[in-house]
Amino acid sequence: MSYCRLSYCLLSYCRLSYCRLSYCRLSYCRLSYCRLSYARLS
Repeated sequence: MSYCRLSYCLLSYCRLSYCRLSYCRLSYCRLSYCRLSYARLS
């Protein structure tokens, strides 16, 4: 269940503001920070 990985997160799936190396973790990312639409793509 790793829809949004740090790599994808940093690129564009997660907003740069929310998605920082330590700020955006798989837990937060897949939950809500990453939009389900983008998350499901990967």
